[in-house]
Amino acid sequence: MGHYSRPGWGRVVLVVALMASMAQAPAPEDPLVRAHRAYNAGQYDTAIAAAREAQKQPERSNAAAVVLARALLDRYRAGSVLSDLDDARAVLAEVRPAELAARDRVAFLMGLGLVWYHDGCEAGCFNTAAEFFAEALDRMTSPEMGDREQVFEWWASSLDRHALYTPDADRPAAYRRILERAERERAERTQSTSAAYWLAAASRGAGDPDRAWSAAVAGWVNARYQGERGIKLRADLDYLVEQVILPDRANAQAADGDARVALTNMLKQWEELKGKYK
Repeated sequence: MGHYSRPGWGRVVLVVALMASMAQAPAPEDPLVRAHRAYNAGQYDTAIAAAREAQKQPERSNAAAVVLARALLDRYRAGSVLSDLDDARAVLAEVRPAELAARDRVAFLMGLGLVWYHDGCEAGCFNTAAEFFAEALDRMTSPEMGDREQVFEWWASSLDRHALYTPDADRPAAYRRILERAERERAERTQSTSAAYWLAAASRGAGDPDRAWSAAVAGWVNARYQGERGIKLRADLDYLVEQVILPDRANAQAADGDARVALTNMLKQWEELKGKYK
């Protein structure tokens, strides 16, 4: 083997100092990582800037476009920049879905659903939005792919809005779709507060006021064990019961008589029930 002489002391110090300096200098952070982190923190301006930077890197541009579109859409929903909806639509049009990783494909579908939901073309838009949200739900195989509760809520709300623009005779079919999926969602995810709400709301829309009442009561009781989501669920159910479900039941029971007495008694029953299951 060859012989390597020991370097002089001064040279060793220089090398060590240089290595220490290099170790202390932080490597520049991947702009796509920054974009994801900012988006998850609700810092949409920062996420948009970082995603645009990441788009300049060919190997990251496709995934960066998805983050950019989602951040634009969320900023639009916050009401700060009205042009963000048009920008998000344009960005999504350039995405190559087949090349996306599974998580990014789900985010892409959410983005398409939100664009159609907010486009404002009434029945057609809401029904199309529901299709994209349904596909996103079908592809969500792990919690890392996004907030399933939120996507389910978007899907059900899209069909609910769609039903408003359909003839009265066709509305129950839309709510039966919501009801069937809410039943599956509850069976697979017992703590789903969105499923609990839509079991009650869709039962009413499908023409079953008795089940709507029973589902609302069960949802109210179970909400006690579901933390912050349960608090919101109770507020939503309270409104649904008092403003929709009980007036329907009172009108059905009163027939040709005065429904006000029946409604007063039902509201009293509801208050007593809530008191027992605080």
